[in-house]
Amino acid sequence: MADLMQQARELLPCPFCGCAATLRVGERMLVDAHVICEGCSAEGPGFGADATEGDFTMEALEAWNRRAAPEGFVMVPVEPTPERLAAAALAVLAPANGDMELARRAAQIVIQSADAPHGITVDIIAASIATMAPAYRAMLAARPQGVKDA
Repeated sequence: MADLMQQARELLPCPFCGCAATLRVGERMLVDAHVICEGCSAEGPGFGADATEGDFTMEALEAWNRRAAPEGFVMVPVEPTPERLAAAALAVLAPANGDMELARRAAQIVIQSADAPHGITVDIIAASIATMAPAYRAMLAARPQGVKDA
């Protein structure tokens, strides 16, 4: 049982919004254990009807943690929300610091991968790309933050 409690404390954040998750036990018929996100209410698979308490609870914890995004990644909705787009637009308005080198490297890939029209240079493409990194970061930062314990 101590191992089970430790596992419950080590639940990975929601792979969809990054918020904290909670183990729920005994709330529904036929599904005695599942994990639910405290932010977006995403649910892991339910376990229970034919297993012992420790087994199905551990299965629910392990199933949730297998779904989590890899370290350094977050999963985001397929379509951006108005809040994420607004955050991106505001980030693009601010001058890009340090993103020009990243943009130049990306521009090289674009030039090599596409037939750029005559007169389009790496620097022209890089100037456009330089706005994308801050927008991308701002969109990720605008995702719902983890729910804090009371």
